[in-house]
Amino acid sequence: MRQDVYIENDSGGMSILSSSVVDRAIAGARGNDASFAAAHEAILVLLEGDDSFIARVVANEPLTEEEEEQWVCRIRTRLKVPCGRLLVCAGFDPRSLEDFKEHGPHDSAREVHVPPGEYRVDVYTHAPTMTARILRERWDEKIGAWFRREHKGKSFPSWLAGELARFAEENDEDPGHEKEWGALKASVASKKLRIETSTLDWVGYVIHLHARDGAALSEPTDGWFKTDTDFRKPARFPMGLPAVGAEDPEYRYALEPILPRQPKPTPAAPPPESAAPVLKSLGEPVPIDGGAVVVPAERIEHVARIAWFCDREVDAAAIVTLPPGVNWAPKVKADTPAIVSTAGNRVEVGFPATEAAFLFTLPWTVDLCRSLRRLPDGAVLDLCFANTGSPEATSGNHRWRGTVNTGRWSITHVFPAVTRAAVEEALALVDELDRGKGIRARDAAEADSLMQGAPRDDFLSGVKVVRRGLVLTTAKKAGAHLPYIARYVFRRRLRGAWDLSSDEAQSAELQQIFDDAVAALTKAATPAVAAFVAAQATGTFRQADLSRWQGVDRKRLNDFDARFRSIGLQPLGDIVFEFAPEVAVRAYGAEGATVYGSLMWPKEGEPQVDLFTRFSDGSSVTTTTTPGMQDVEAAKIFRSSFPGQPVDVLWQRHRVAVGRRLSTGCSALPAEATVKAFTQAVGDFFERQRAAMRR
Repeated sequence: MRQDVYIENDSGGMSILSSSVVDRAIAGARGNDASFAAAHEAILVLLEGDDSFIARVVANEPLTEEEEEQWVCRIRTRLKVPCGRLLVCAGFDPRSLEDFKEHGPHDSAREVHVPPGEYRVDVYTHAPTMTARILRERWDEKIGAWFRREHKGKSFPSWLAGELARFAEENDEDPGHEKEWGALKASVASKKLRIETSTLDWVGYVIHLHARDGAALSEPTDGWFKTDTDFRKPARFPMGLPAVGAEDPEYRYALEPILPRQPKPTPAAPPPESAAPVLKSLGEPVPIDGGAVVVPAERIEHVARIAWFCDREVDAAAIVTLPPGVNWAPKVKADTPAIVSTAGNRVEVGFPATEAAFLFTLPWTVDLCRSLRRLPDGAVLDLCFANTGSPEATSGNHRWRGTVNTGRWSITHVFPAVTRAAVEEALALVDELDRGKGIRARDAAEADSLMQGAPRDDFLSGVKVVRRGLVLTTAKKAGAHLPYIARYVFRRRLRGAWDLSSDEAQSAELQQIFDDAVAALTKAATPAVAAFVAAQATGTFRQADLSRWQGVDRKRLNDFDARFRSIGLQPLGDIVFEFAPEVAVRAYGAEGATVYGSLMWPKEGEPQVDLFTRFSDGSSVTTTTTPGMQDVEAAKIFRSSFPGQPVDVLWQRHRVAVGRRLSTGCSALPAEATVKAFTQAVGDFFERQRAAMRR
């Protein structure tokens, strides 16, 4: 039998084992690798790099002539497979094996059924692998030149073409033809290059199981076989083994410019969407302590402002329960994103991805909200707010319920519990905001306190707040900044009515990180640079949700995440710099990695990708899709730009750049997989850049 399987790999190794030893491998927690190898219960193979690959399992039948001739490295050993279930895994990670145990085979752990028994196993490394790519530097001939010598005039196999195209600018694998590979599409169109693309998936490793014999076995070191075990140059150029029933995206990405465009599949109809997803985060409202609060229908939006004061990222929904026999429907234009659902006398109106502050001001909501202001007498209105992008409830999760009569909404119940006096004070503050003349302090003492604290507020630290008597406003653009002054005063006056402590605790760590970074940068800078730093550092980091960011295509975002995962990096979190509020940043990392990734998505324009590694000599390497980036040698900042390249290609180019730094004798520093460590690395980068400006 023979079977090809694709393994998604983000480690520097491969393991081959029986499913029967999974429990013990998990329990061993990598503390006894050598014992598994010595007992022939696992084959542990070191790899050059962390590329994903296709493995071919061949059991109890001979190899083909091509499989026998084309291998680059060979391991000979034995393996016990008493259960007949052979696992081929990326690395030898207990977490991945535990995932396999709980959920079955997955992208990094594939299972192949073979006859139970104890086998002699040969593991062959073939040319379309990162291991062969690194080791072939030892050959006496460049691989492109070798192919041209043996196969003059023939089309390049896609695996070889993909590698030559991806690294054309960094090496001379096809001497004299680098420019052709660097302009792949034009070279193919002009027939300077001929590439066979009928096969795009290639076998990287052949695992041959056959009867035990007396052949000499390879010897591992501490349980792991070296990458170059029995390394050789094949007698003839290895054209590659086309995979059967397994796909590897590597060469598709590399050859994308010359591949025919695939028709976009017709998207499936989305499942029915609840008009009020915010309800999942809310409890039932309770009676207001002190009695009902009456609000004119035309001021319903004031309640939305209170929720926004508590959390700027809450979404909104309205639920209307109509009296028996009464009909009402909101006015919604067909081309708006509002969601309306009706069941009996209950009507739900959803406002997807619409922050509560703008609920009644965005053009597409105006007609709809006018409908809410004209509710029939006896209708019960629930206004609901929740941060649906937060895994935990925030202080902005509100539910307000009351009955409408004669154009007035009598709010009788609220979640969370709050007093009538607090609600009326909050509504009075919103009234002041609407008048646009500033926010009045209660007395001189409160005015002094508010002025002293304003520079430390998240959203006022870069705004010049001025005091005119007891009124707080701004010198310029008061209309734009007044909501933030009102929010600031609300959070000072009414912090006990709506519990804001949990939100502040969540942001405290990011605030401290930012403060530390600014202090370090300012200390290192000359007065001129210090002024620049002060101008830029007029805010803080805040948590964000890139999936809800203006202009973000969620399908593209998911694709970016998948491509980062394909190189071993996981999303760490999303942040926005308050001094650059038009750009959200998603950080990527992984335990044990020496690289950070970042996806920078502006509200207008194309997202850009960075890969970033720091070194023990104080230098750093950045590989980015942002055009025009250059080295800053005085700061040991080395940067290269590859606009438009996908993440995996950027990753390969980054590895080449990292290799150049490592060749100087320095070592790559760990990149701790936390947002805090990521932001500290960013701070260190800017500190070095500003220090270079000083020199």
